[in-house]
Amino acid sequence: ALHCAGYYGRTAALKHVLAAKADIDLVNPKQGSKETALTYAAYEGHGEAVGILLEKRANVNQKNQTGFTSLHLAAKNGHGVVVRQLLDAKANANLRNKDTNIAEFYAENDEIRKMLKEAEAEKGGSMCACM
Repeated sequence: ALHCAGYYGRTAALKHVLAAKADIDLVNPKQGSKETALTYAAYEGHGEAVGILLEKRANVNQKNQTGFTSLHLAAKNGHGVVVRQLLDAKANANLRNKDTNIAEFYAENDEIRKMLKEAEAEKGGSMCACM
């Protein structure tokens, strides 16, 4: 229920499941991709759901099976508002996936790329070598 609520952005259901003390960082047991409610919500661009999960202290830097974080997924899908939410929640823009790429590599547009570059510089990380 938690994963579906995140994926579809069903905020009422998300609040209900979290109120029942669901494990907020539980990976989806029915898939091998190791997705969480936060990675699903970020992937789909559900800012309100992302906000709820971050408020409840979801692990903003948790990786899925391929090493993608919620930040990678939001950047890849062009969800600038969600990228900003994740960065404000201290998402690490310098984390690399299994292909050794940071979220900036996947940035869908210049606005997102700029946000990620600024976050990388703040943390003293290296810039995306691919650009």
